[in-house]
Amino acid sequence: MAFKPPVTEDTFKQARADVEAAGGKVTYEFRTAFKAILVELPEEQIKTFTVKPYVDFMEPDKNGISCFTEG
Repeated sequence: MAFKPPVTEDTFKQARADVEAAGGKVTYEFRTAFKAILVELPEEQIKTFTVKPYVDFMEPDKNGISCFTEG
């Protein structure tokens, strides 16, 4: 799940709140070389995030769903 630019602190806060409300959790936040978060989501909630205004795309990894954005 990649964020649509621009990515602000509010983007991180909203994404975390939405993930937690969906029964998932943010497992890591990258905030230096690039901005990104890694999350774990219940599989039935994944499609819910494709329509969020801050989501560009989603990509699974071996531990869950990765949320990446450059910048």
